[in-house]
Amino acid sequence: MKKMVLPKLLLCFFLLANFPCALRAQTSEASFDKKLVDEFCDTFTKTGSKIAKEDWAAELGFMILPLISKYKEQIKNEWNLDVDVAEDLSKASEKIGGNAAMNCPSFQEFIKNNLAEIQGKSGTKKTVVGKVLKIEGSPFSYFLVQNKTGKTEKIYWMEFFPGADQISLKSETVINKAVTISYKEMEVYDAASKEYRMIKVASNFAFNP
Repeated sequence: MKKMVLPKLLLCFFLLANFPCALRAQTSEASFDKKLVDEFCDTFTKTGSKIAKEDWAAELGFMILPLISKYKEQIKNEWNLDVDVAEDLSKASEKIGGNAAMNCPSFQEFIKNNLAEIQGKSGTKKTVVGKVLKIEGSPFSYFLVQNKTGKTEKIYWMEFFPGADQISLKSETVINKAVTISYKEMEVYDAASKEYRMIKVASNFAFNP
């Protein structure tokens, strides 16, 4: 009996010894996230009212890029992203923007007041019919949908839309199901390429009969 108790005690001590390390790592990342949001929010609160609607994406990029440059090493340590790599630079930009959208009141107000411009000028809705391959992503989720021609399309889930309630609780039930997704095109600024690009944002979701 004593031989069995000793390994269990050692395991308990090991877990207890390592728990604070894991907790510190989580706390460190949360603290870093807050630091970046606070700095972005401070800059945006001071200058956001001067942003021209037609240039909003570029000007937001100009606010985010200095933060990425300033905290390049910490971004690598905390987020495991190498901003010298274009894909990681884009992910870092999206993470900062996503965190700001959730935690910076002045930025939230800006998004609310300029939603039409952010979503694009045309507002034309299009539709893709196909099979959902997966749903993933952060801070904004996206669908990967294979259409009838076999092409895979990425459609972002950035806001509530009719049909979202069918998948918000059990997204795994959507995988490999035939669906019709309506979307609108939104112009965004890609900090990695320093260019504008169009993304597809879901506006309606329905299972096919």
